[in-house]
Amino acid sequence: MAQCDHDRIEPWRRRRGDRALVASVSACDSSDRNDSAGAALTDRATAAVALDHVPGVTDMVRGESVPGEPGHGAYLEYRREGQEYDEVLEVRVFEADPELDIDCADDASFEGCFSRSVPEGTLTVAWDETVTDEDPGRVMVELAADDRLVYAIYSGPTVTGDPRAQARPVSVSTLEAIARDHRLAFRTTRQVVEAGEAIEDWGVQQHPDTVEVPRVG
Repeated sequence: MAQCDHDRIEPWRRRRGDRALVASVSACDSSDRNDSAGAALTDRATAAVALDHVPGVTDMVRGESVPGEPGHGAYLEYRREGQEYDEVLEVRVFEADPELDIDCADDASFEGCFSRSVPEGTLTVAWDETVTDEDPGRVMVELAADDRLVYAIYSGPTVTGDPRAQARPVSVSTLEAIARDHRLAFRTTRQVVEAGEAIEDWGVQQHPDTVEVPRVG
């Protein structure tokens, strides 16, 4: 299967002590995206795609699938000195379901919510603002496509006002790029699945507190 330069993915790294944990992924052009030689999406593959968009030192990477329910997910945790809340990036892929789709016109639970049409379907950006000493707030991007529903959710840094106009550790445009990534589909590439399998310390927190962290995988 030929590699395509425009989709070539640079290696991402996680560091623990003096070791660099490295995996790389490459994707192919649109003619290969539905190739029968591809592979089924997994939690690990979902994490590999997320890490490709948000490289850097993670404190923990684990799966987010719910046993008995369809879909796949990844949970990435980042810790930064002097920050009240840990930063968390969640990426989830579900089958298309209008009941799960965010409707900005009907959903008043968000502080802000905007939708627009994109080639893949409908892209929605919604957010909850920070509640002091209670909730750090979160920013959510949803892609509602014909064949899938993808969420990229980021929490941790204070959310005050419209995050689309703010400089954030993980920008809204990055969350949009994750949600729209064609590899986050139920049929993905073998390279993505292999990169997911190469993630070391899956489900292990690098700097655990007193909370027991279960191994997932």
